[in-house]
Amino acid sequence: MKEAIRTDKVRTVVAFTLIELLVVIAIIAILAAMLLPVLNQAKQRGLGTQCLSNERQVVLAATEYAGDSGDYLPYCNADLGQAPGPGWLYSGTLLEPVLNKDDPNICWASGVLFSYHLMPNSKAFLCPVDIQDPYYDLRANQLSSYVWDFADSGFAEQVYKSTKLSQIWSPECILFWEPYTPGESTMALRAFNDGANYPYFPGYPSEGLGPLHYNTGANVGHLDGSVNFMTVTNFNNDAESPAGTGPGRGGRTYLWWSTYSSDGH
Repeated sequence: MKEAIRTDKVRTVVAFTLIELLVVIAIIAILAAMLLPVLNQAKQRGLGTQCLSNERQVVLAATEYAGDSGDYLPYCNADLGQAPGPGWLYSGTLLEPVLNKDDPNICWASGVLFSYHLMPNSKAFLCPVDIQDPYYDLRANQLSSYVWDFADSGFAEQVYKSTKLSQIWSPECILFWEPYTPGESTMALRAFNDGANYPYFPGYPSEGLGPLHYNTGANVGHLDGSVNFMTVTNFNNDAESPAGTGPGRGGRTYLWWSTYSSDGH
């Protein structure tokens, strides 16, 4: 009698050891640690690019406004939130339109630039990074992430006047920028108490450019319609320069360009 042949196969169970699992988890953790900073940088670049696009709309609107207004730039809203007339960002008392949550566009519509290529995109006034600031909702000025150069009004407090575009010594002069004082709630609120700031004011670090993007600087808009990223260091080299030492007429600089004084300050 022939011996029966077994046809069933022996099954082999393959399993990971605890050490092998730990090794795999460690490799995944290392890869994640390597990729997360890259992804975060890509996200920051994307937000920075969106901010640049927003600022271009604002600065182009300003130059178009000047073309329609006898070459005068809009009033800079350096009025502690009590505008005596329409400015680039708002008109009237700042806190009143900000509190209108039912129709937020009415807030921006009081300013003279809103109808220039901005309507109904009021987000053009806001940097997507800036509005994540934990102190944003506490500001008097929640209408814009950007502040106008107080040089437009000759650094005269609450004086309703502006400057002819053609009288400014260089089209490369800076019209507005992004302030930011990380971790300093008082300074952050002071930076946005109206629509304009000094390039530099002793004891008020919020008045200048802040490290809003990439922890090194932020975006600035120029009179020629261009917008670019600038480091805080380069901004401060101009902002803190002594009066009369710049390359422009009378020693004006790209930030201190007032036409109401001999040296731009």
